[in-house]
Amino acid sequence: MENYFDVVSYLNEGRIEEAGKKIIEIAKDVEDEDVRTVISEIEKEIMDSRHNSDTFISYSPYTDQITQATRAMQKCREERMKYLILHGLYLLTKGNRIILDMIKLTAQVKPRTYL
Repeated sequence: MENYFDVVSYLNEGRIEEAGKKIIEIAKDVEDEDVRTVISEIEKEIMDSRHNSDTFISYSPYTDQITQATRAMQKCREERMKYLILHGLYLLTKGNRIILDMIKLTAQVKPRTYL
């Protein structure tokens, strides 16, 4: 159970890759095919994020656009990995509301403004 809390903590801190590694470690002995599929996708996203580089040796008028597109793609990969981790956590905990309610999604956080 504590391992699930570690995954939630990493997600809440924005440390997506660490959360992915932790959920992979938790799910390594799970036999469920759906969980295995999600875990393999998380592993693939981690590997892809490590191998992408936004620096180029040569320069052209399009180098800046390539760099911007690569950074945007990296953000999309992190977002996808975050939701894959959430889905895997849901499957592993069998929908445990206590653990799932501890996750703070950035879209759910409302700014507090005082007049």
